[in-house]
Amino acid sequence: MKLPRFLIPLAILSSWAIYCQPAADPSLVLQVASDHADYVLGQPVVLTFRLSPSSAPVQVPNRLSVEQGNIAVLISSGSGYSEYRGPGWGVKTAIQKTVTLAQGQAIEAQVIILINMIAAPGQGGAAGTGIGYLFPQAGAFLMKGVYRSPASGAETESAPISVVIHDPVASDQPVWNVLRADPRLGYLIQTGVLPGYMSSADEDAVVQTLKNLLQLYPTSVYQPWIATALDQLSKFLAIQRSN
Repeated sequence: MKLPRFLIPLAILSSWAIYCQPAADPSLVLQVASDHADYVLGQPVVLTFRLSPSSAPVQVPNRLSVEQGNIAVLISSGSGYSEYRGPGWGVKTAIQKTVTLAQGQAIEAQVIILINMIAAPGQGGAAGTGIGYLFPQAGAFLMKGVYRSPASGAETESAPISVVIHDPVASDQPVWNVLRADPRLGYLIQTGVLPGYMSSADEDAVVQTLKNLLQLYPTSVYQPWIATALDQLSKFLAIQRSN
């Protein structure tokens, strides 16, 4: 597949985990689709995974989970693929229940991509945070999904899909400037929680920042994501501070 329009230098991808493909599993078919083909910087990319048998019934985990590590995302800027590491990805080790999928059946999951947990300063990461935006610059990318069998370790890859990340314009630009300056806001948008410990004053400052963005730029592409993040954070803080 030919990449559209422009490419990101490979240096931007250097902080991602380099991907080496193990044995393939022909008994399964994995399909991945994005919610859009075009995005602006700082806009979450939502991928839908759909895993189904290629022919005979097959056992799979009852839930596809980036936290459990049975699904992952590979990204390329034009020369090889690297594995994306999002917040909390691959950190859980509990044994999962299994289900048997017959032909015509499938299991699905949605994955949000925004923050890169191994970004370095200058590559979308903020000094001292260890986190940054996966796409700190506009460009064109290929993405593939991967299913990893917990039982055999074999993998099933999806066909690649292409996405284009654009520079924000109009009311999106000032919102991106605020988000880019503090990747913790992106972490909150992606996960619904803030990373690590923050003082009450810092938490209140985040709440006020989100409120300001919603009030000043109600038509920005980020508006629904910021509104959801503000609602989640406000509910969490209300519960936390009532104890």
